[in-house]
Amino acid sequence: MLCLETWYFQILFLIVDLFENLEIALDSLAVCGTILRCVLMISIGFNAATSS
Repeated sequence: MLCLETWYFQILFLIVDLFENLEIALDSLAVCGTILRCVLMISIGFNAATSS
């Protein structure tokens, strides 16, 4: 699953190059990536806490 998410973001960075306003597209993609990583850290933390 983590591999799929990594590939997803790499493909998004390649596709975002097609947009006209590149700066806004990259900024919004970075914000979405940061939010997703924070959510994943919480779920991975709960998973690690319950497995040990």
